[in-house]
Amino acid sequence: MTEKPTYEELEKRIQELEQSEADRNQMANTLRESEERYKSLFKNNYFVMMLIDPDNADIVDANPAAISYYGWSHEELIKKKITDINIFTKEKVFQEMERAKKGHRQQFLFRHRLSNGEIRDVEVYSSPITVRGKKLLYSIIHDLSKRKKMEEELNEARQYNRGLIEANLDALVTISPKGKITDVNKASELITGLPRKEIIGTDFSNYFTDPDAARKGYQQVFRDGYVRDYPLDIKHCDEKVIPVLYNASIYTDSQGNVAGVFAAARDITELKKAEEVKSARDYLEKLTSSMWDAVFSIKMPERVIEWCNDSFKLIGYEPIEYIGKTTFFLYAESDAFLNFGNKLKNAISTGKNVLHTEELLKRKNGKIFTAEITATFNRENDEVISVTSMIRDVTERKKMEAALQISEERLDLAIKGAGIGLWDWNIQTGETVFNERWADIVGYKLEELYPVSIDTWNNFCHPDDLKKS
Repeated sequence: MTEKPTYEELEKRIQELEQSEADRNQMANTLRESEERYKSLFKNNYFVMMLIDPDNADIVDANPAAISYYGWSHEELIKKKITDINIFTKEKVFQEMERAKKGHRQQFLFRHRLSNGEIRDVEVYSSPITVRGKKLLYSIIHDLSKRKKMEEELNEARQYNRGLIEANLDALVTISPKGKITDVNKASELITGLPRKEIIGTDFSNYFTDPDAARKGYQQVFRDGYVRDYPLDIKHCDEKVIPVLYNASIYTDSQGNVAGVFAAARDITELKKAEEVKSARDYLEKLTSSMWDAVFSIKMPERVIEWCNDSFKLIGYEPIEYIGKTTFFLYAESDAFLNFGNKLKNAISTGKNVLHTEELLKRKNGKIFTAEITATFNRENDEVISVTSMIRDVTERKKMEAALQISEERLDLAIKGAGIGLWDWNIQTGETVFNERWADIVGYKLEELYPVSIDTWNNFCHPDDLKKS
């Protein structure tokens, strides 16, 4: 027969039952608070959230933010599967859910379909959670469309800016505070003869004939904030030296700290050549300003007048009428212009440096005159780039030469008519000339006496006459 429990035992049992009931009530309260916290976190959150069953892809629950984002009502949304929204294949979606379920991965990039058919790029953070004994996936969805659009726009802006940099004809370079090159454009590759990957990371000053001057230049930028028209000479990898002018300024990072120097080098080779040409022209102009001869420079192969001295006006033209034009207007006939061009080509092709010729030219008033032309060829890299020409009016000289020739012909006729034998001895040079009549008088033909000299006269002179002479 079972013994009746004592009062103390009954009281203890009652206390245990009361404690158990209190624990159950506490657990219920805790669970209720937990559910309320979950509802508050899930329902009231502005992030898009869903609970997904990884076993069948059912959407178990969705918060208001998800309803607003996808465009379906809550009832419509929880009747769908995540495979209805994710445009990846079902096989791929289940593979990714399995990885999330096992905790192997939490972050995913998907493309989701909205109720209006629009496809959005999304980033999904998904982790396992147990709800009423069922393991679900707690997924937070972030829309990446705006961010991707911003990234695309940023990338386009970067490409555009890079395009501007690469299209720049000036050599552009960025320099770190330690003097190392951090970036260059295509023009920098061309001016140094080296590829970009070999230039980046090297010392900026190593690319110049005067490294100390280059170093002082970028240090001045860090000190003063900029430099303007800083002259340096770049060394090309083939040892060619290229004169440049540098303009540079500092640039800062997002916090406003000085990050480096941005520098642009302009190749002034052509500018220096132009200055040299101008200097040469100025010197030539001064040299020829007092000359009566017309001196001018012609650009080749166009045969266009670039410069002339004041004496060119003697032909009757003002500078504005011929600078920049061909010399066609100078010639008396069009064929003469072409013929002189052929003479130039022949002289150039045979390697001559100077061409001497005579041409009939025409003044502005239409008067024709005989000109003696001296053309000097100016070469660069074995190519004639210009011709410096001098025109001398030899009309009067030609008249004098013609008159002298006529006079000499008349004298020759008179001598022959008189039967006079003539000889001429240049005491300074020793040159001696006899005519045919002189040879005939002594009984010879002139060619029989060659070579002739003063001794020829001595040999035919009577000794007595020789003493008298």
